[in-house]
Amino acid sequence: MPIPEARKRNRAGRGLPAGRAAGLAVTACGLAAGCAAAAAPAAAGPPAGAPFVYVTGSNTIWQYSISPATGKLTPMAPATVATGKGAHDFAVAPDGKNLYLITVSDDTIAQYAITPRSGALSARPVSTARTVPVPEAIALSPDGKNAYVTSEGQGALSQFAISPVTGKITPLSPVTVTAPSHGSLGVAVTPAR
Repeated sequence: MPIPEARKRNRAGRGLPAGRAAGLAVTACGLAAGCAAAAAPAAAGPPAGAPFVYVTGSNTIWQYSISPATGKLTPMAPATVATGKGAHDFAVAPDGKNLYLITVSDDTIAQYAITPRSGALSARPVSTARTVPVPEAIALSPDGKNAYVTSEGQGALSQFAISPVTGKITPLSPVTVTAPSHGSLGVAVTPAR
């Protein structure tokens, strides 16, 4: 089924070049993420508690630190991390230790570790798993123990467990559940009450 081609035409029709995706995440480095306490001696790089910004591009994640004083972005070293084909949407774990990326052309979810002090992503995924075809959006549960991925072209939603220790992604059983018949463009998870 030529869904990826239809997806490219759909994206181009929305003013986005085929193969390009838009995604943005801002995360704060905190003690839960393993960052140094503010009173600790400062190492080279952003100060403790500094937030980081990640942006998807064509098969790439761009990564920046944010100046707490000015809000100015500074590219990290390295400035980019290569991804699978069609990097699309992602979510940062609530503890700030991992970023989970979905790729459209590969139909995968990939876990990238976040270095606590610098915010830099691991050069390669730590773990990966297959998703529904043509994944569109990802959401993590507020406790960071689950991930959910929608499909733009299928009436299905992938569901995954996330290890609280390693952040590894594992498909749940059943791997998918029924979603809107013509695909879904978004997904959200409410906090526990």
